[in-house]
Amino acid sequence: MYEQYFPQGIAEGHSFLGREDEIARLSDNIKSGRHSLLLSPCRFGKTSLARHVIKKSKLLFYEADLFLTIDERSVETQFLNGIQQLIQKLS
Repeated sequence: MYEQYFPQGIAEGHSFLGREDEIARLSDNIKSGRHSLLLSPCRFGKTSLARHVIKKSKLLFYEADLFLTIDERSVETQFLNGIQQLIQKLS
């Protein structure tokens, strides 16, 4: 029960609670095409907030994990894979 409300990883579904003001502001920024910077210490829910808002928006998206990229080629590969997946979703 405890893990349901305080997950070790990304909070999704019933584990994502509150933050209505932040959700509204980020949603408005996305709809308006404004850039947003989520800044806070580790484990404050930046990724959970971003994922929640993007999924709620019902926009097509691709999530690229660049943590293990080692050079320009691996970054390029990540982006090309993402573009390919988005095109497939549109088809």
